[in-house]
Amino acid sequence: MFANFEEAITALQNDKLGMRTLMTVRTNGALLETTVGRILFNMILPERLRFINKAVDAKGVKQLITESYKKVGRDETVKLIDDIKTFGFEGATISGLSVSVFDNKISDKKTSIIQKADQQVADIERSFRRGLMTLEEKKRLSNQVWIDTTEELANKTWENFDENNSVKMIIGSGGTRATRDQIKQLAGMRGLVADPTGRIVELPTKSNFREGLTVFEYFTTARGARKGLADKALKTADAGYLTRRLVDVSQDVIITDKDCKDTEGMIISKEESQKIGEDFSARLIGRVSAENIVNSSTGEIIAKKGTLITEDDYKKIEEAEIDEVKIAKKLVAKKSYKWQKYDEKMFFV
Repeated sequence: MFANFEEAITALQNDKLGMRTLMTVRTNGALLETTVGRILFNMILPERLRFINKAVDAKGVKQLITESYKKVGRDETVKLIDDIKTFGFEGATISGLSVSVFDNKISDKKTSIIQKADQQVADIERSFRRGLMTLEEKKRLSNQVWIDTTEELANKTWENFDENNSVKMIIGSGGTRATRDQIKQLAGMRGLVADPTGRIVELPTKSNFREGLTVFEYFTTARGARKGLADKALKTADAGYLTRRLVDVSQDVIITDKDCKDTEGMIISKEESQKIGEDFSARLIGRVSAENIVNSSTGEIIAKKGTLITEDDYKKIEEAEIDEVKIAKKLVAKKSYKWQKYDEKMFFV
């Protein structure tokens, strides 16, 4: 236990305490369980934003900057962004974080999970031979078994990593291109792959890159990887050409009125958002409501027709358990607008 923040920082400088070691410190007459790393991070924050006593990932940094702009204004937010960048580089240098192939630990349950999946696929094959299902049903059920197995093994592998595992720390930070999908291939199993025509090959790749692939697995995987590289090159050119055509068309469009009195809107629902894998809040915040959004329990109007839906409005929508909202379409020019997230202001185009 430490009397104040300065005493805890001194202990760190004298190698008596680790940057991420949990300890208790007295502050403002109360005891606080935190780490020296969090103390140092909070020292660069404006007074009104302290004290953040949790791990801050990439998403947390974005939220912090938005909050900073609202509470302390532009000048202090610009300084905060610069300080976070400097603090990040210093932390990364001190940590000496590195990645080894041996950090990708393979789960002890891998063999039993794959054996169970093999048995399920054998049962499906037996049912097919007896004429209890069609060829398409057999393929679909077999593929689903391997998809579920790959996911189960990926989860077990992730749980097998301890909290100080460098790979887990890097992915958990949210500031990297790597995701748990890479762990799946490095320490779980590669799973099903597609052939050059895009069809799924029924025989999955059961090995991972840590173990090494068999000759047959390498052969079936390589052609899919080769196709991926070729498609990437071709799609880049297509995307560039499409962008150019869109610019050619849109540069001649001139909007002379803020509101064209159009009554058509678009429904955004939670169910649809989950299906397409997008966040409901991200699709709503910054859009204009096409009708009054009302809390059915209290009768309170959360957002009036034609107004911008802010983060505060979205919190009220969540509390009211509203599952769908009608918003104005941007392309119909109900309100031809863009939204500045950092200060929640709308400007018209």
